[in-house]
Amino acid sequence: MEFNKEFSKTLQDIISTQKCIIGSKKTLNEIKGGKLLLYSSHLNSYNLDKVLKLSDEHSVKTVKYPGNSLNLGKICGKPFRVSMLLIKSSENIDLNQIFSDNDNVVWWCLREKIKLSYDELSLMSMFQSVTGATAKDCIIDDKMDRVIFVINPDEMGLAIGKNGVVIKKAQNVIKKQIEVVEYSEDPQSFIKNILNPGNINDIRLTEKLDGTKIAVVVVDHKKKSVVVGQNGKNAEKARLLVKRYFEINILQIISN
Repeated sequence: MEFNKEFSKTLQDIISTQKCIIGSKKTLNEIKGGKLLLYSSHLNSYNLDKVLKLSDEHSVKTVKYPGNSLNLGKICGKPFRVSMLLIKSSENIDLNQIFSDNDNVVWWCLREKIKLSYDELSLMSMFQSVTGATAKDCIIDDKMDRVIFVINPDEMGLAIGKNGVVIKKAQNVIKKQIEVVEYSEDPQSFIKNILNPGNINDIRLTEKLDGTKIAVVVVDHKKKSVVVGQNGKNAEKARLLVKRYFEINILQIISN
């Protein structure tokens, strides 16, 4: 998969107005004050670690380009490899529109409401290296002693592997319990992905006059304990994620 034509054109426009710094050395030296850092998927682990740490220190958003440095160089209109570039100014530029709508890009990391820490970005990189699935988001949930990864739609099989071999390997590397959720732009589908669609009878979304958004998940009374999870683990995950992505303030699980 590749970024769309709009991405190439927009990036070239940014370069032509000198709002972009190309090359790893210059990018790392001038990262302070940057808006977004784009890096090649083939960036070596030493430089990636440095990039993620500096980006976190200077509050610069990072996005992994799914192609190699040669591909990125071509998009930049350069006859050489480009491992990373830094967008210095986003004036009159909608960064969300730079990227295609395909499932390669962590496009919502550009939204101000979601900020990933250095540790979360590092875990995403480790998860992707082990599983081959694209981690779009990562939440370190210390309360439940787990790490939650949100991945591309239709990549659950890739992340879990046959008989759970891949996810077990990832857990051994990360050394924490891992839970994986497939993303959906539709809140009802996303909730089903979190709680298992086979256990859900209905989902009702409402909004109060004061703007409070509520999701009511209806399940069979025999399955409610399974849906809620031990110590409310699944319910807490659902509340955390729907608040994060859809600003749903209240999620209730009821039985019929």
